[in-house]
Amino acid sequence: MSFRFTGTRRPRSPYRRVGFAGIDSPFNENPLVFQRSQLHMPSIFSKIIAREIPARILYEDDQVIAFLDINPIAPGHTLVVPKHEEPNLLASSEEDMIAVIRAVRLVAPAILKAVGAEGFTTTSATGAVSGQSVFHTHIHIIPRFPNDGHLSWQPTTMSAEALDEVSAKIKNYL
Repeated sequence: MSFRFTGTRRPRSPYRRVGFAGIDSPFNENPLVFQRSQLHMPSIFSKIIAREIPARILYEDDQVIAFLDINPIAPGHTLVVPKHEEPNLLASSEEDMIAVIRAVRLVAPAILKAVGAEGFTTTSATGAVSGQSVFHTHIHIIPRFPNDGHLSWQPTTMSAEALDEVSAKIKNYL
């Protein structure tokens, strides 16, 4: 038995195409390319923005909010979040990402002074495989201290040929 929509327009998908493979599905081979519609449940960050749950808000303007992480890696660990909810930075608008970076540049020096850190790491996970657990674009500001044990990654080496191959593949998609 087949289903046929008999209305005046086809049912709207809860997912919008972002431009990868032209597929309008949450089951796209690349799970990072879809954006959630307004029909989804708000993220915990949207609830903070709406003041439905408490947070230690450090900064806010019309486009972004910055607040302390409730599970910090270090004192002063802060999240900078655009108010417009999208699942990750690939789905967020350029305007929102510029506003986020402006806020990072404003908030980070204050964090460094307040906690006495010598530097900071910024990071943004995209996709569950990278450790993203809240699917609302955000950037972490993590204050760093000498010998804090939080090395971001272990560097590896690649041959010149392997680097050339990866470089060519990436450029092919740009």
